[in-house]
Amino acid sequence: MAEIRPAMQAVAPGAKPQPNQRYAASSTLGGQARKKRLDGVGGIFQLSQLTLIMLKQKADAAAVGLHSESITTEIVNLAESDENVARIVDSLCKVGPYGALVSAIMPLIIQLGVNHGKVPEIKMEGIFTKAELEEKMKLATDQLAA
Repeated sequence: MAEIRPAMQAVAPGAKPQPNQRYAASSTLGGQARKKRLDGVGGIFQLSQLTLIMLKQKADAAAVGLHSESITTEIVNLAESDENVARIVDSLCKVGPYGALVSAIMPLIIQLGVNHGKVPEIKMEGIFTKAELEEKMKLATDQLAA
């Protein structure tokens, strides 16, 4: 894995960056703030990856998966020293619960797409071929009837 380096900070040479107290670095706000930012930005990449999978862009989805962790880290690092970036990141993090809901619903949408031939059969946890689901349902109904 490539080395993750801190983002370059836009400050005068030799000057120490001063974090904004409202949109401050994790060292000021605590580790939970950094985790919230990492989870929020990471969640956006996950949603984009799921969207790419649905659009049959598997190579692009894989590229997002390969590079999103280091990009997420750098965005959060930048937010710790730049209050404008922090405002944007924190605003994106506020939609986190909705992102989690979309992430929870997405496998069902993908499965329904697979079932109706609108989405190609993909190897993804919790996604089955139409035939596999029909067999599972047949076994379940046969067990109930017995």
